[in-house]
Amino acid sequence: MSNFDLPALKAYQLAREAAAAFDLSDRAKLRFTGKDRASFLNNFCTNDVVRCPVGHGCEAFLLTNQAKIVAWLQIHIGAEALFVTAEPGLAAKIIPYLSRFIVTEEVEIEDATEVEGLIHVTGPAAMDRLGRRLQLDLSAWSDWQWRSHAFQGFPCTVQRRDWLGQPGFHLGFPREHAATVVEALARQDIPMGWPETYESLRIEARVPVYGKDLDETHLPQEVQRTEQAISFTKGCYLGQETVARIRAYGHVNRMLVQLAAQEPHTMMEPLAAGTQLWAGEQAVGQITSCCYSPREQTLLALAYVRRGFHEPGQVLEARSLGQAITFNRVG
Repeated sequence: MSNFDLPALKAYQLAREAAAAFDLSDRAKLRFTGKDRASFLNNFCTNDVVRCPVGHGCEAFLLTNQAKIVAWLQIHIGAEALFVTAEPGLAAKIIPYLSRFIVTEEVEIEDATEVEGLIHVTGPAAMDRLGRRLQLDLSAWSDWQWRSHAFQGFPCTVQRRDWLGQPGFHLGFPREHAATVVEALARQDIPMGWPETYESLRIEARVPVYGKDLDETHLPQEVQRTEQAISFTKGCYLGQETVARIRAYGHVNRMLVQLAAQEPHTMMEPLAAGTQLWAGEQAVGQITSCCYSPREQTLLALAYVRRGFHEPGQVLEARSLGQAITFNRVG
């Protein structure tokens, strides 16, 4: 049986039908300051940071010279600083990686992970309930739009982020006020969700996790977030030549896809990362993340699949510990 128990299932139902919140405070949080902050970061990531307006944001890949993925970044543009979030633990990787390129540029990179909290509020009622608690009209906000705001007597940031494929907002705040934020959200009928719930929601939405679904063995186009994370009109950046060559002349040999088990597998234990996928007797890929999906009432997985076996409708078999589960490529 899965560890997706009744409290996690209840939190899932609230997230899908009303509103729920998830603590993302462990995500890496970096603050870039100095007059060259935007142009500097623009030289090392795949999206156009310079042309992104204040009060908005974008996602981007940070690459090596060979276009392998160092990190997957979410970048928020402020009037006096750039704010970057990434997977937990990556601040210790990103800061030294970028700092070695600072020569004459006026830019400083600060690790704010331990001092800033982050909660994601999601669900069809999230806009209304969070807006009432903050006394903000969030109805006209577009994805990535954000602003600073006063909340419960301390400063916070509010950002529209349809992170999980439905209305959602990132709420940033000083970590010492975490208990106050959680209590205030609960009073507005926005309870905290469970990790198992979040894992199912993010796999359903095809949101990858660095260290699970992508790392330095992957090229950016393999992740299938080209439209969201790569600009082909900006200036040069580290790794651009390979990214552009893939677009112009070739293709990647594997892609991150979403798979759904053909038969209902009620509350079944998710398959382990690394589980091999087969087309007949040919190994064609492996699972990176797997969960039970209450929406689909079966197992869902993210997996890298070889080109030629990645099209929608493709049938693949996962073999693990003496069992075989048939999956369809769905997203």
